[in-house]
Amino acid sequence: MSSSNERSSASPGASHKFAAGRLDRTRTHKACGDVAYRLMNDGTISDVRFNHIHAYARPRDQRADGAAHVLNIPGSHMKAKRDAIYGYNTWGPGRSLYALGYHSVPEPLEAAHDDPREFVRTLPSGCRPGKGD
Repeated sequence: MSSSNERSSASPGASHKFAAGRLDRTRTHKACGDVAYRLMNDGTISDVRFNHIHAYARPRDQRADGAAHVLNIPGSHMKAKRDAIYGYNTWGPGRSLYALGYHSVPEPLEAAHDDPREFVRTLPSGCRPGKGD
């Protein structure tokens, strides 16, 4: 793909979701946010949103604070969310499950497992790659 116009048409209408690095305050999540910012600014993608993963560390009634919108996951789709969470606490290399992540944040992952919501945010106007809040 040689032009910005070709890149942006690669996934028309797609909404790209990333970990909310500037909010989650982890280096790996911040790197994801930086990439999203750069891809948006160079025209590769246009609809950029973030899941605030560490919102689950808050009390249930405060998790949506500051979210652009709350995605309510239907019961029929909660199995997919729970299966994704199991990937963070299940050791099974033969099934590509390596139990990475659960040991460092078990409480938020347990809270996410039981909460049928995702908290979606957009890029703030003052966001800059490589800079924290």
